[in-house]
Amino acid sequence: MVRTKAQGPTTFERGGLDWNRMGRHLKTTELERIGIAIDGDLLDKFDKLVGRRGYKNRSEAFRDLVRAELVVESSTRPNTPVVGTVTLLYDHHVRQLSEKLTELQHKFHHWILSTYMSTWITTTAWK
Repeated sequence: MVRTKAQGPTTFERGGLDWNRMGRHLKTTELERIGIAIDGDLLDKFDKLVGRRGYKNRSEAFRDLVRAELVVESSTRPNTPVVGTVTLLYDHHVRQLSEKLTELQHKFHHWILSTYMSTWITTTAWK
């Protein structure tokens, strides 16, 4: 594979948001250029994906796809730390529910980094 180096900022704009202006200043990195061969039909589908997701060019989309695949690959290795959330929707009128939730939180305190409770008022009945 032949690689050439290119200098360029790693700032980007996607989905109508300018991440640089949002205070996420990224350092300028040295980019390397590569060449790939791709089937025409696959390239057409990729170009449509690039358009739907609002990328400025194929390179941005390609870099994001590579990063996403690297995250998936690394998170499936044994003993790799991962982060997740558990979201509970519940009826706060249920008897002793607060105590049960507190008991669970104490039981798994070594796994729970934070908790947050929000009350939603709705007229929709949960069944």
